[in-house]
Amino acid sequence: MELLAWWNEQFETEHSSLSDLSDGVVYLQLLDALSPGSVELRNLSLAPLTVDERARNLSLFKVAARRLGVDTGGEVDVSALARGDPEAHSRLATALREVTERSADTLDAIDGYPALKARMEARAFSGHPPESAAEGQNVSQRRDELDQLIDCLEQELAKRMQALEETQTDFYEARHERGLLFTALQRVERVCVDMVAQDPADPLAGDLLAIAADMPDDWRPADDDFEEDAQYQF
Repeated sequence: MELLAWWNEQFETEHSSLSDLSDGVVYLQLLDALSPGSVELRNLSLAPLTVDERARNLSLFKVAARRLGVDTGGEVDVSALARGDPEAHSRLATALREVTERSADTLDAIDGYPALKARMEARAFSGHPPESAAEGQNVSQRRDELDQLIDCLEQELAKRMQALEETQTDFYEARHERGLLFTALQRVERVCVDMVAQDPADPLAGDLLAIAADMPDDWRPADDDFEEDAQYQF
C-alpha cells in the first residue's frame, strides 16, 4: 500500500499495516517534525501494550494537533484509532500526509526529520528497550564506536601529558642552570671588585665588571626561583 510505504519511509518504521499506527507515535513525530519541540517524545508510551496506553498517546496527538492548527481530516476518533480501525487510520494518515505536501517547507521538514534517532533518544531517556533487533544492533554499534573514540582520546591525552612533563623538566633544568651561572657570575664580580680595590688600573677586572653590569634585568633570577631550584632534583 502506497500510503503505508510513505509513512514507513519518512519515519523509518517497518509497519505492516496502517493499523500498526495505532500507538500514535509516528503521528506525534509528524507534529514534532513540523513544529520542533512541540511534542515531548520521552513522555509518550513508546511501546504501548494496551488500548488505554495507545489511547493516551492518541489523545496527546489530538490536543497537540488542535493547538498547532494541523488539519487532521476531521474529528480525531481516539477510540477507533486506538483499536486499530483501518478506515480511521487511512483517513488520518492521508490527511496528515497532505499537510506535509502543501509547501516546500513542510516537505523539507519531514524529509530532514531524524525519526529513528528521535525515538532512540526518547527510549534511552525513558528506559525503554530498543524497538527492534536492527535498532538494538545500531545502538550496540554506536556504543562500540564511542568506546573506540574514548580510547583514542585517552591515548592522545596521555601523550600530551607526557609531552607536558618533558617540557616542564626541560624548563626547570634550564632555569636551574641559569641560577648556577648567575651565582658564578656574582662570584666573579666580587673577585673583580677586590682586584680593582687593589689595582684600579687592572684592565681585566674592569672588563669583567663591565660584562657583569650589562646582564639584562630579566635574566636575574627572582627570589622564588632560588627556592624552587633548591627543591629541584635531577
